[in-house]
Amino acid sequence: MTKIRHKKTYVRVILLKNDISNYHQDLKDEQDFTKKLRLFNNCFVALDILRDSFSHFSLLIKNEAELIEKARSLKKRLKFINHLRNRISGHFDEVVLEKAIQWEPQIFSQENRNNEEGKLLLIYKSLIESAINSYVDEKSKQKEFDTEIDLFYPPDQKLFFNYIGEINTDAIAFLTVLENLNNKQIEYWSRDKMFEMAIKAGETDFNLKE
Repeated sequence: MTKIRHKKTYVRVILLKNDISNYHQDLKDEQDFTKKLRLFNNCFVALDILRDSFSHFSLLIKNEAELIEKARSLKKRLKFINHLRNRISGHFDEVVLEKAIQWEPQIFSQENRNNEEGKLLLIYKSLIESAINSYVDEKSKQKEFDTEIDLFYPPDQKLFFNYIGEINTDAIAFLTVLENLNNKQIEYWSRDKMFEMAIKAGETDFNLKE
């Protein structure tokens, strides 16, 4: 890996680690259920960026058997996260919106007509459930949990929350090892060298066209 590639990978790793760590902690701390469900959407985006980043880690981990196995395990589970992110986090899938409305008719009940907070809770819940339950195999069976998920049903809620928590924990551990490995490869500028690098910084061209 070139010196600049090591630094780019390092920046990618510490940003991902910070985002996932913060969302993981926020999910554990948050008591408001609507806010917790909204946090899941943010967490899905960060985890999906991790899924999309493994090609940048390949040279770093190619001789690390344990890391390769951890990467393989994460990539397998992150396919599900990619499905969730594509349906309800990166954008709103029209079909999922329709399924969510059908799945939770209480959203448009008369008693909720003027209850925006209540409707938001039901919308977030139904969207996440619809995204989860649409991850099915050729026999229309949910591929990750073998059952439909209802987040108001305590056993289902625990199953899903623990599943995401475990992915977060494994991702943070993986990224921590990557950070330490990569940091050993990076040249940090001395005080004298910093003057030269400051001049180069002033020559930065922010035209992002390659």
